[in-house]
Amino acid sequence: MIQCEKGFTLLEMLVAVMILSVGLLGLAQLQVAAIQTNSQSNSLVVASALAQSVLEDINRISGDDPMFSGADQLGVVWAAQTDVPGGGSYKITYNRDRDYNGLLNVTKIDIRVESLSNIKTALGSQKRVVTLTTLKRYF
Repeated sequence: MIQCEKGFTLLEMLVAVMILSVGLLGLAQLQVAAIQTNSQSNSLVVASALAQSVLEDINRISGDDPMFSGADQLGVVWAAQTDVPGGGSYKITYNRDRDYNGLLNVTKIDIRVESLSNIKTALGSQKRVVTLTTLKRYF
């Protein structure tokens, strides 16, 4: 009589371990992609928050401030560098265009926030840039 042995052979175990390894490597790649995407999202949120903060500061300034009506202040009016703990370093500038598109007493203000370091994205390393535009009436 032949006895029937139960269990796995060494070859079956090797195949099972290889399949498990391939699956775990795929999961590790997914984790790396998730971390990179989280970093991209963080830099976008920080840049957007900085731009929004500057926009709100500008909107709080009175319309009779010479910043909006002064003919000698065209172009880049203000530029600064700021470091956000855990968020990176950013350069903030804003430009103004007095009497925008022929609209008297209306100034167009472009706020630009740019990361100082490159952010790794799916399209390669790039600087994060956020631009906001507002119109401000002056007197």
